[in-house]
Amino acid sequence: MDSDNKQVRKVKKVKFDRNVDQRAAIKPSNLNSSTQAPKPTQVPKPTATQSTQSAQTSSAQASNVMTLEQFINSYLKGVSLKQSVYGSNLPKKEKAARTNFRIPMNEEVYLVLDTYPLGTCRTGLALGGKGIYFVDDRGNGGGIAWSQLKALKIACSNTTLALGNYRFTSYDSVVIAKLLAEIQARLA
Repeated sequence: MDSDNKQVRKVKKVKFDRNVDQRAAIKPSNLNSSTQAPKPTQVPKPTATQSTQSAQTSSAQASNVMTLEQFINSYLKGVSLKQSVYGSNLPKKEKAARTNFRIPMNEEVYLVLDTYPLGTCRTGLALGGKGIYFVDDRGNGGGIAWSQLKALKIACSNTTLALGNYRFTSYDSVVIAKLLAEIQARLA
């Protein structure tokens, strides 16, 4: 478990494309915090029309990049969830999730899935900036770095979410499985 936590901490913040239908991979060069278009090298001076068009293209490219938090919020917007919290509702479960899933205090948390029947977050998972933190239904805890998610099998039934060998019983399992599959498809 300690080696998993070390690997989770090494992953950089992932950015996602706003176009949900487009399955473009995120390359490591796109993982930096700036969203500026790359500077061209030795290109002839453009005319006034060309510079206006390129400025519009650059701003359109910059607006197509979003953070993981923005992606989760836009993906789940309007979706009815029974056991998951994100966005402005997150502080209600975040403290319990940090304690039970052993999430470092410097880690950003974007979504918490509470699968414990009493709603105390003893089991479930949390999506953070560096990966997924969890305690599954059998009491196995750990972390999955975003880089490890690429190779992990995600499956679900009506009430069970499976991440590899880890199982989570939840009414939100189908929605969370689809969200994780979308994230998985966008990882480079």
